[in-house]
Amino acid sequence: MKTFPSMPLGESALRIIRNIDVVWIRNKSIEAAFEVESTTSIYSGLLRLSDLLASQPNISVRLFLLAEEKRRKEVQRNVTRPTFADLDLPNRVRYISFEKLLAEHENLIRYAESPAILERISEEFTVPIEENGGGGGEGGDRKKPRVTWEAKLNWADPKVALEFLPKLRSRIKSDVATELTTRTVGRWLYFQDGKPFCVLWVKKRGFMVSVASDDSFRDSKGISHPVKGFFFPPGHDDVDYGLKLIAEGHRIAKLPSYPWAGTRRPTR
Repeated sequence: MKTFPSMPLGESALRIIRNIDVVWIRNKSIEAAFEVESTTSIYSGLLRLSDLLASQPNISVRLFLLAEEKRRKEVQRNVTRPTFADLDLPNRVRYISFEKLLAEHENLIRYAESPAILERISEEFTVPIEENGGGGGEGGDRKKPRVTWEAKLNWADPKVALEFLPKLRSRIKSDVATELTTRTVGRWLYFQDGKPFCVLWVKKRGFMVSVASDDSFRDSKGISHPVKGFFFPPGHDDVDYGLKLIAEGHRIAKLPSYPWAGTRRPTR
């Protein structure tokens, strides 16, 4: 683009955004922002991203920092600095190595309909750990990384991450919640519109879907269950009906009294 497009943002935010290395723009809104650090300071790139968050604290733009694999520890050390803690930067910015991007670029170009696809090749900066279990056996007290959303996507059929997830997210945003945002927690992907209303977790060929529900939840085909829920595979013959159930979850989650406690979870 020869000139930066006009956007409904303050001048200070626009000035910061213009200094960011790469921005993904669609329909005059920013979908994602990228700082690419090859020879420059990791800290300076993170500072520009943090300035963006400070100027627009409610912005839902995906933020990424790219650097060589050999600089991973340097990235980790800088993003967890106390100066970034108030902005929750380790949970807002994701890391993509140059090596991973180069290996995946052909698939990205082919399938990318939204920045959601970048979640497959990017990583959280902080990965929680859990007990390995086992108690009495050798090594039973050792810890291991939790299973993450990214790890599950890498395990699944490639179409799940590269084709089905972007299309599903696009349909939810267009048909259910135009102000949609997402976040990953462990192995789960949360869809939110202010409050979370839907959660996905990965199966080999699709997703299990959990949505907010109460006694008014309507499922005329009976494919969900108040304790379990429904399966949403790629190529499902009735995606439109599945989206209606997600819309039901969105409606219920928006109720002022709803605590997001009751859900409909997977049956299989």
